[in-house]
Amino acid sequence: MDRAPISLVLHEGAPLRLRSGLSVRVRPVGPADAEAIQAFVRRLSDASRRLRFFAPIRELAPSVLARLTESAGRPGLVLLAEAHDGETCSMVALAQYAPGEDDGTCDLALVVADAWQGLGLGRALMEMLIQSACDARCERAVVDVLRDNEAMLALARAYDFAAAWSPLGSTVLRLVRDLQGAPSADRSRISTATAPRARPVAAFATL
Repeated sequence: MDRAPISLVLHEGAPLRLRSGLSVRVRPVGPADAEAIQAFVRRLSDASRRLRFFAPIRELAPSVLARLTESAGRPGLVLLAEAHDGETCSMVALAQYAPGEDDGTCDLALVVADAWQGLGLGRALMEMLIQSACDARCERAVVDVLRDNEAMLALARAYDFAAAWSPLGSTVLRLVRDLQGAPSADRSRISTATAPRARPVAAFATL
């Protein structure tokens, strides 16, 4: 896969053109985005919400929404992607990296609107999260994924994440990537089979 770096100037709202030819605007989340984020989560399919939040939620709890929209000035990064049709603007993706409890570890997460999945937006956001985490000198990136989340497993495999033991139960895979050293050697280790046991790292910070 071609993984040419994506300029982080996109965080300031420059247009991002996807391989489908569609364009979105990617920018940091702000306090005024609470309503748009909640509406975005409500529009997700039941399957997409379960895969992202590990539970059949309908919307975000107020405390979770507050943590997202009040992220400015705190360590980490929360991004949203917006699509414009000339008259209206619609949120189509949400992505985050946040410091983990384990020193040097950061947690990554993203979710893309159902109609926008498979167009390269998730890949672009993963690129941005990894680059931002590297710039922040994080040592390891961690993603916790349900074992039946095939799209996220494939994306993590493409970015050299390797499976490790997860403290979140048998239905979850913990995927880890070294950000400061060489990429993981065996991307085929990411599968729905039992993952090899590795040193536990910080639990995933749910959005």
